[in-house]
Amino acid sequence: MSKSQAQTMDNNEVDKKTCRELQHLFHMAMELDFLHCLNNREAMMDYLNKRGDPDWTAGYIWSLASTNKIDWVKGSSDPTEYETYKAEMNQALAKYVRPE
Repeated sequence: MSKSQAQTMDNNEVDKKTCRELQHLFHMAMELDFLHCLNNREAMMDYLNKRGDPDWTAGYIWSLASTNKIDWVKGSSDPTEYETYKAEMNQALAKYVRPE
């Protein structure tokens, strides 16, 4: 395995770990009914950096959301197909954290 292949594999593992952490953070925000308050870049990144990783950047979160990598917890009563729901949630997040 080449050095670049190993680095790509390491980056993929970091992304997967980050996506699991983001799923947890967003689920918590939904359960506690304040996700709607994270309605701008500053509020969203403040929440993610304080509760998640202080080194996460808006650009990094945007790259995960814009490529639809983040899984979201969906209510069982929501009739939306999961893949549609996931794409819509990632698109909404990407709008808030889009790099300036």
